[in-house]
Amino acid sequence: MQNLDPVSIVVPVYNSEKSLPILLDRLQSVFGATGNAFEMILVEDGSRDGSWSVVCDLAKRCPNVRGFRMLRNYGQHNALLCGIRAAKNPIIVTMDDDLQNPPEEIPKLSDRCVASRQDRGPRRSCNHEHLLAQWFHWQAEVQTD
Repeated sequence: MQNLDPVSIVVPVYNSEKSLPILLDRLQSVFGATGNAFEMILVEDGSRDGSWSVVCDLAKRCPNVRGFRMLRNYGQHNALLCGIRAAKNPIIVTMDDDLQNPPEEIPKLSDRCVASRQDRGPRRSCNHEHLLAQWFHWQAEVQTD
């Protein structure tokens, strides 16, 4: 992964108390290896397990983790929107809390974003909509290969 602007990782959280520490460990490994700064935004969406306690614990231990709690279960899309609005960094990556999207794939996504910027010249930046479109395109390529 080429050195990019800091990245915000937005994760909607629902009944995932066991997977969140693993997700954070894997993200720290990925970003530690690349040297890129990141923040992890965890949006708890009305879980019935101890997910909120885990979010609070992770946020206390790691300054780059922030937690938000929805008043009730509003659904994944609203949790994502909450996290995207709270993101501080210019690049946003959304992920599931169940590790269905491997954090180790983020460097590939990042590299495509940088390549896109270089292909189109300095007038275009890697904005959030463009990055999301590239993610879907990349996912389609991976699934068809």
